[in-house]
Amino acid sequence: ASQAIIIRRTIKKITLVLVTKHQWEGNPVIKGSGKQKLTIKQEVFNGGFIFSMVTLLLFGSVLFVSIYFLEVNNSKDTLQGLNYHMAVVVKNGSKSISSTLKVLSNDLDIREAGFSDNVKLVDKVKKLYRDYYNADNNIAHIYSVYENGKILINGWNPQKGFDPTIRPWFINASQINENGVVQSRTYQDAITGQWQISSSTPLY
Repeated sequence: ASQAIIIRRTIKKITLVLVTKHQWEGNPVIKGSGKQKLTIKQEVFNGGFIFSMVTLLLFGSVLFVSIYFLEVNNSKDTLQGLNYHMAVVVKNGSKSISSTLKVLSNDLDIREAGFSDNVKLVDKVKKLYRDYYNADNNIAHIYSVYENGKILINGWNPQKGFDPTIRPWFINASQINENGVVQSRTYQDAITGQWQISSSTPLY
């Protein structure tokens, strides 16, 4: 294949942060008065106070550790559930994107626009891409690339010297059969920082 259509779609980034904070406040001070003996009542009070503080500290430590491990286990379960949900979303989204690519790859206007100086034809293809983009919130970009280095895309002007034919999504698409779809690994967009997947299909 000498050209390809690429759709890049966004993936919501989910970050789960668990913050556990335990702070113990208090600075009990027991003042003595030299060699003065404490009364029995004072000794009982001081002993009971120290015993209470030690017991409370031990109980608090045990409670803290228990809550910590409970929260860790809950977080693991939550993340596993989110991972499963994201896998389902990506899988279902991939089917929809693949169907869109197959339809577009059989459009004669798209095949010819990259080699034509017909402004109306180019604008027609860009409008078609814009309509698909507006119809699907998961689509970040949709464009076609041709072996002459021409790229048809809305809302972005390639930098001087940019060669789309050496990009992985173009090379991968050029190595598969007609109506086939190849997907990239997830990656972060260099400009927006959004997590994306590029799906590509060849134009024969």
